[in-house]
Amino acid sequence: MGTAWLRGSWVVGAMGVLLAGCGDFSVRPMTVRSPFQAIQQTSEETQQYVVVPEARSWVRAPESLITIERVVGADGEQRIALENNTSLRGDNFLWLRARAPGRSTAPLRLSEFLERTGGAPYPFTQIRDGDLSSGEDSLGPYVWAEQRSGVNTICVLGLRRITQAGRVMPQGTTVIDVMMRNCVEGTPAQALAPLRDERLAYFPATSGNLRASGNRNLSPLAAPLP
Repeated sequence: MGTAWLRGSWVVGAMGVLLAGCGDFSVRPMTVRSPFQAIQQTSEETQQYVVVPEARSWVRAPESLITIERVVGADGEQRIALENNTSLRGDNFLWLRARAPGRSTAPLRLSEFLERTGGAPYPFTQIRDGDLSSGEDSLGPYVWAEQRSGVNTICVLGLRRITQAGRVMPQGTTVIDVMMRNCVEGTPAQALAPLRDERLAYFPATSGNLRASGNRNLSPLAAPLP
């Protein structure tokens, strides 16, 4: 799938590919839900995404094609389409959930990520917790799985949680949960790059060159929720 095709599909109308998810991973449904959980689920099922300018993105993603955003209950959510210059099907993306205070105390779980994002993307449709490797950088721990295709193509599925200790947050939130699928012709380090602190520790610039790195100390008002 070439970059030109991706740009056309995202901008002209195939944005639903990313929104719908492309995995068949199933999770056990909740049997007991609090009123807050019920409201949150209803919001996730009904709230629509809107396209936002690159300056509204919560992270620096030079490979981005388009950013879409919505409000989910007390949280905010963004999905950023990334370039895919490989022949593998499916879209490269960053999924970000900015969580309100009190919504981020539970441990990070793979099943929760996949439930929120519509399932595991290809080629990770059969992923399990035991398939994940772990790493750490200045923003804290992260986990990922990788799969190779042919000689040079590598795909990475990565997950992490960023807290206020590592960077400023979008207005009214205290953590950002991040999930990424990135397939590249290159090395595991190149595939992991959009998930690492070099990218996620910064808001983008809000004027001028949007590809430039932002300041870690920018006000959260630089990227408010709608």
